Amino acid sequence: MLVQLHVKNLALIEEADISFGKGLTILSGETGAGKSVLLESINLALGGRANRDIIRHGKDYALIEMTFEPEKSELLDWLKGKDIYPEDGQIIISRKITADRSPIRINGETYAASAAKEIGEALLDIHGQNEHQKLLKKNDQLLLVDGFGGDEISKLKKKIAASYSEYRKVLAEEAKPGMDETERLRELDLLEYEINEIEAAGIKEGEEEELEAEYTRLSNGKKIIEVLNDAYSRIGTELDTAAGSLMDEAAGAVSEIASLDDALNAIYEQLLVLESEVAEAAGRISDYISGFTFDEETLLSITERLDLIRNLERKYGNTCEKINEHLQKDKSRREELLLMDDRKEELAKEKKALEDLLTADSASLTKLRKEAASVLEQKITENLSGLNFLQAEFKIRLDEKKEFSSTGLDEAQILISMNKGEDLKPLEKVASGGELSRIMLAIKSVIAAGDMSETLIFDEIDAGISGITASCVAGKLRQISDGRQVICISHLPQIVAAAEDHFLIEKHEEGESTVTTVEKLGSEGQINEIARLLGGNNITEVTLSSAKELKDSFRSYKTCFSSL
Repeated sequence: MLVQLHVKNLALIEEADISFGKGLTILSGETGAGKSVLLESINLALGGRANRDIIRHGKDYALIEMTFEPEKSELLDWLKGKDIYPEDGQIIISRKITADRSPIRINGETYAASAAKEIGEALLDIHGQNEHQKLLKKNDQLLLVDGFGGDEISKLKKKIAASYSEYRKVLAEEAKPGMDETERLRELDLLEYEINEIEAAGIKEGEEEELEAEYTRLSNGKKIIEVLNDAYSRIGTELDTAAGSLMDEAAGAVSEIASLDDALNAIYEQLLVLESEVAEAAGRISDYISGFTFDEETLLSITERLDLIRNLERKYGNTCEKINEHLQKDKSRREELLLMDDRKEELAKEKKALEDLLTADSASLTKLRKEAASVLEQKITENLSGLNFLQAEFKIRLDEKKEFSSTGLDEAQILISMNKGEDLKPLEKVASGGELSRIMLAIKSVIAAGDMSETLIFDEIDAGISGITASCVAGKLRQISDGRQVICISHLPQIVAAAEDHFLIEKHEEGESTVTTVEKLGSEGQINEIARLLGGNNITEVTLSSAKELKDSFRSYKTCFSSL
């Protein structure tokens, strides 16, 4: 439960420390005194949106610190699942708000606002003034049933949500813009033509370069032979004037004097090498000339092959490599188009299977919801009786949706009859603001038994009620506080009288500033505050006596039901 709230430099609050106990704690005070600021401080500590305007004028920061001492085993297990362990039995949540930062810390570790909010919702349940209106929304009415139904409904809802997610994916794929059959066949024909054309050509890597070299050689064959014949005539050894014969003669002449000087011997050896190289070159020229053949058909064939390759390059890519890349893309697209019909059949089967699964699971969920709704409406009706709805009838109707959803096929609507003999009508068409407050209290008193949070906070649960109804609401609050801590902001004397602990929130002017203070009232202070609420600031012996009598009537909260 919440044992301590420390607030500093928040709006009109300079500094306040509130120690909470078990049972029913009431916070009272004049309108505008700062009761809502205390509730806002709790929301801020638990991840609510913060801005620097909330910081008290003239201060650099605001600080909220909440200390909890959780006791319920299911709550402790849940916190353990979030890796949160009480230290010395306590969990401390703090938030320091500055101009540019507002970190939230839980037992010293920093948490994101969303995580702190989730943890805060487990530790306490805040029922604000606008929560009455949520009761009028069909989605929230269905959540009410589901929450009461417990784990079995929760698990089935998760399964349905997962199936529905897959179902939506199938529907989205089905809805993708596609092509009609004529367009598909036309594209297939084009792809087949391109694939056949490229594969029929059988282009090999490096083939174009080889063909270009051969084309160059053959198309210049006449010039090549003429030049080689001339070169051979100049160096060939068959003519006396040829370079080979002259080189031979020169070597023979030098050989006669080579022994006379080492330098002459080197010249002689060089001439022998040159004679050998000239002879080798002449032999290679002779071999090339004798081996050279020119064939018009071969040249024509090469020309045609090069034209084919260059035509394919113009259509599919400017290199053989890019032509082959285009071929692979065509094949992949052809496979995709050929499989299109198969995928349509697969999608149809997947859709049917998911629809069958969703239908079956949704039917099971509807059955569980109807069972939970039957018990819930009976319990709420009983609790409404204790809140001065003596002849009220409360009904939760489940209607079937036309389409699947992540929450099944059910839509809930709360129906209520306020008086005997009246027809059941939708809640939003019948209940006033005060009646909604009591209905919500009746609901809270039922679902609180299965809730793991140990603290319930009610803000203005008494809106729109008075008299004996207010006494019954007070009694119900005391009844709920038997099993958990209840903190309630109220201005009705009947509810204030039911308090086990009572804090008075007042606003004072101190010099040039205004300050909100929080004071825990003793027995006398409680009587005086009840008297003020009964008769205003003019407290008389009569109002004091009435206040004491009202307070005494709640020594046992059950007395509030005895007069009904």
